[in-house]
Amino acid sequence: MIVALAFSQMRSSGIDVYLNGRGDGFTGPGSFSNWSYPTAQDRIIWGGGLAAGAMTANATTPLGSNVLSVKGIKVLDDATGGLTIQAHGSGNTTQTLLLGDQGIDLGFASQNLTINKANAGRTLGVTLGTPQTWNAGTGRTLTVNADVTGNNNQLTLATRSSGAITLAGTTNMGSGTLVIDKQGSGAVNVTGALTAGTINAVNTNSGNVTFGGGATAVVNVPTLNLTASSTGGYTFAGATTANGGVTFNGLQTSTLQFSNTLTTNGANLTASTANGGVLTFVGAVNLGAGNATLNLNTTGATQFQSSLTANSLILNATKSGAMTFTGALTAPTVTINTKGTGALTFGSANAFASTGLNAATSLTINSIGVSNTLFNSAVTSPTINISTAGSLTMSRAVSGTTLN
Repeated sequence: MIVALAFSQMRSSGIDVYLNGRGDGFTGPGSFSNWSYPTAQDRIIWGGGLAAGAMTANATTPLGSNVLSVKGIKVLDDATGGLTIQAHGSGNTTQTLLLGDQGIDLGFASQNLTINKANAGRTLGVTLGTPQTWNAGTGRTLTVNADVTGNNNQLTLATRSSGAITLAGTTNMGSGTLVIDKQGSGAVNVTGALTAGTINAVNTNSGNVTFGGGATAVVNVPTLNLTASSTGGYTFAGATTANGGVTFNGLQTSTLQFSNTLTTNGANLTASTANGGVLTFVGAVNLGAGNATLNLNTTGATQFQSSLTANSLILNATKSGAMTFTGALTAPTVTINTKGTGALTFGSANAFASTGLNAATSLTINSIGVSNTLFNSAVTSPTINISTAGSLTMSRAVSGTTLN
C-alpha cells in the first residue's frame, strides 16, 4: 500500500483521528474519518466502528519530511482486524514515527498492533518525544520490530493478564529509564541490543521478562533494579554491563538468569531468593571492586557456572537449595553462612585441573545446618576458617597460613 501524508490547516488543540480502514494508510485525508490529517497534537485511533478487517498502514511523512509526529496510537475494543505500521516503500530511505505523551494504548484493544522496521528498502524507527507508556491488555500483543530511540525519556512497558509486549529492534533510551510493569502472565521481551540509564522492573505473575535475544544482543544499563513476586522472573540472554550495579528481589519461586557475561566495573550485585527461587549465572561474572551479597532463603539452586570475580562475597543460606561455584572464585574476602541443608560445592568433579578458589584476605564458612561442603578446586587463602555441622571434603590442594 503506497500512500502520502500532507499538512492540513493548523489546529490549536489535538483531537482523536480515526483510521477508517479504506486502505490508504496514514497518508491521505480519505484515510481518516473526519478527512483531516493527524498532527503532533492528535492521537491516531484504530476502531470506533470504522476499522473493518486487518490493515497495513504505510507511515509516509508530510510534505517530504522524514518524521511523522502524532500524540499517540490507540486500538479500541471494536477493531475487527490487526493494525500494522511500516515505512512507506516510496518514501525517504529513513523514516521516523515520533510519539507524544499518549504513547501506545492496547489496554482494552480487540486487535494487535505491529510496527515494522523494513519495507521495500526503507526503514522506520520509533522515537519518544516525551515520557510515555506502552501497554497491552488481555490477549493483546504489541510487537515493535523497529528500532526505538528514547531521547533520554522514560518508557514504561505495562502488561495485564495475558497481554504481551516485544521490542525486537535496537532500543536506545540514552539516559532515560526503562520501566517494566508486568502484572500478567504474558511475556515482555526486549530482544535487541538495549541501552538505558536504569531498568526498574516488576514482575508480579508467571512468565519471564527477557532481555537480549542472544550472545550479540548487549544490554548496557548502569543500574538494574529487578523485583519478582510470583513464579516469573528475568532472563538476560546477551552480555550485560551494569555499571551502577544489580539488585534482584525474588519474593516467591522466581528466577534470575544471566545466560552470558555480567560486568559491573566496580558496582555491587545483591540478590535475594525465597521459596523455590533460582539464581543462574552461566557466563563469567566480573564485579571488579564491587561486592556480591546473596541472601538465599530458597530450596532452589544457585549456580555460578563460570568464574566470579569480586571484592567480597557474602552468602547467607537458610534452606536446602544447593549452591555451586563451578569456575574460579576470586575475592579477597569470602564469607559463607548456611543454616539449611543445601550442599555447597566449589569446582567441578569432572575437571582434570581446577581453576580454584582464591581469597586473598580470608575464607570463612560457618555451617550451622547439616549441609555438605565439597571442594573440587584448589583453595588459596592466608586465613581459612571453617565450622560445619555437616561433612567437609577437600579434594584439591589447600594453601593457607592459618587453617581452623
